Amino acid sequence: MKYGKEVEAWYKEAVTRSLHEHPGSLLVFTACDVAQKFAPPKRMVGCQEVDAAAHALEQLARNGLLCCHRVKGELRYLND
Repeated sequence: MKYGKEVEAWYKEAVTRSLHEHPGSLLVFTACDVAQKFAPPKRMVGCQEVDAAAHALEQLARNGLLCCHRVKGELRYLND
């Protein structure tokens, strides 16, 4: 993994915090959106960040916090 576990953990924490801040809202996440919206400070968003965000979203889905759906070839994760 090129991006490092710390970046993946950063995105996982950011998405989890967002879920807790909006408990009654339907939230939909994609790896690109998460990488851009929750980018770590002083870090440019590129392929490594998108990969880290994707892995974080996959982990949250495996842990039951998100559901994963493929829409027009893109993975989308929601809190339904």
